Amino acid sequence: MKTLLALTLVLLLASAGCAETGPQYDVAVAVDGNGSVSGAGVYKDGSLVGLSAEPEPGYEFAGWYEDEQLFSEQSVVEFTAGSDRELVARFDPRQFVIDLEIAPYVGTVSGAGDYAYGDFVKLKAQPAAGYDFLQWESAGEVLGAESEFEFAAAEDKKIVARFSYQGDPVYDGNNLFVPVLKTTSLGQFVPGDLVDIPSRMKQNPSANRQVRMEVLEHLEQMWEAAQVDGVTLLVNSAYRSYQTQVNLFTNYARQHGEEAANRFSARPGQSEHQLGTAVDFGGTDRDFSAGFADTEPGQWLLANAHRFGFALSYPEGSEDVSGYIYEPWHYRYIGVEAATAWEESGEVLAVFLQTEALPVLAD
Repeated sequence: MKTLLALTLVLLLASAGCAETGPQYDVAVAVDGNGSVSGAGVYKDGSLVGLSAEPEPGYEFAGWYEDEQLFSEQSVVEFTAGSDRELVARFDPRQFVIDLEIAPYVGTVSGAGDYAYGDFVKLKAQPAAGYDFLQWESAGEVLGAESEFEFAAAEDKKIVARFSYQGDPVYDGNNLFVPVLKTTSLGQFVPGDLVDIPSRMKQNPSANRQVRMEVLEHLEQMWEAAQVDGVTLLVNSAYRSYQTQVNLFTNYARQHGEEAANRFSARPGQSEHQLGTAVDFGGTDRDFSAGFADTEPGQWLLANAHRFGFALSYPEGSEDVSGYIYEPWHYRYIGVEAATAWEESGEVLAVFLQTEALPVLAD
């Protein structure tokens, strides 16, 4: 009898233990990529399961997957245990953007784009004729001085390919007759006698527009003569610094491509505007277009500008000679005597200045 009671008690205790323990489920986790996970184990039915995923440097968590289906995009997840589960934490290499700039815009580069963490980035720079590659820069730091440069992608980077002028003769911008061509350079020349153009003569009265002192004297005379004839001449652009031209050409090249930009915008050191003697006129509904020639200011300037020392730099049909498209709004001051001789010669200004005047080399 005692034996029977003892056996019954054992069975009752075993039954109670099973009821208290209940079903248990295995929650397994695997890793796809570079990262770590926690929370795998055996869980009682109805208990809370907590999983977390942590990517390694250069990787990002891409989601929890179950049966190759996305379960959650959150790196930390919770759910109630109710069956055996097997989840995969996926980690993908981070993607980085390598952005390239050219300064000044006198060459080409390759290697920009999107890269995964650890991928090798291969940069290559090719300078334009007359220029040398100087170095690669990023955030003020020199990365390398070779035109071909490699590194492993580990972060977003904006890299500048810097080129330098080889050293063709740098002409003295103080000389009114200096040819300014695609094969010459003014270097970092800055006129020493720049003065402000009066507000009444500017398309935008508050804009900073400057020319050299001698130029302003004749520009005012021309403006007043045009007023007498019922025509108002308004200045759109005048002196531009070397750095301003760097920014302009770079932006144009990005928008239109380098080849197209080279037809209507000068590279730094090769702009007549840097002389402080060139002026762009506007104030019409056809500014900076061939149609400016048909406006009252355009027609008046073509007929009279030379009388005040101004010459049309880029006439129609001269692109093969001047290197630039027709710009009926762009005039350069070379003095009354020289402008009169230029008008009578019928030559493109670039040709006239090379045959009639000797440029002075800068010291």
